[in-house]
Amino acid sequence: MKQLPSYMLVKTWLFIIYYNNDEMNSQKIKLRKAIYNWFGSIELAQFYIDQMKND
Repeated sequence: MKQLPSYMLVKTWLFIIYYNNDEMNSQKIKLRKAIYNWFGSIELAQFYIDQMKND
């Protein structure tokens, strides 16, 4: 069973994805792939962050 990435790492990934900077497009694509690999969608990754913040 895979262990999920840390709360702070996922939060950083989401920050970079939502950050409005065209120079980071290639990094955003890689991070989206990582999120889809781990969570299946950006929404589920955000839900994970919300749940970890509440615990």
